[in-house]
Amino acid sequence: MTTETNPAPDTALVARVAALEGENKVLAETLAKANGTVAQTGAQLAALTTERDAFKVQLADLTPKAARLVELEGTVTALTNEKHERNLIAELRASGKLPSADDLTLSGVLVKLHESGQINRFAADHKAEAAKALPIISTAAPGLTRPLTLGGGNAGAPQPEGRGSGYRGPFSK
Repeated sequence: MTTETNPAPDTALVARVAALEGENKVLAETLAKANGTVAQTGAQLAALTTERDAFKVQLADLTPKAARLVELEGTVTALTNEKHERNLIAELRASGKLPSADDLTLSGVLVKLHESGQINRFAADHKAEAAKALPIISTAAPGLTRPLTLGGGNAGAPQPEGRGSGYRGPFSK
């Protein structure tokens, strides 16, 4: 019953169209999944961008605080070192083995010994460091181990005065 206006369908062509429709359906499902993944990824990206921007704000807030922290750490270290050095000087003076050394002189000696690596003038254990430093100071600066000499000295023997003493001054005739 085919007519010329309505020819009989080609079975190979019909099978090919059916296969293409099946592929179309699979591709449409894959596209829908991909679009869902894209939407989900876009939402994650938006969330991460928001989080990144929040971190940038926090970083901008913390940067000056970090600089101040470094400055304060330097101050604390300097004050701690100063305290340790004062304790070391006090321990050296208390030993009684450096009677002619004043604080300034001891500080200068400690600086030189510290620079040469022989002692640590900022050691937390000032007693142990003083015990280590005393023999080095005695060898390197023996003048500090001598007792102080008082100024003025002796005025000399008294000069006799008056007659009969036989003394005639340097300008006498």
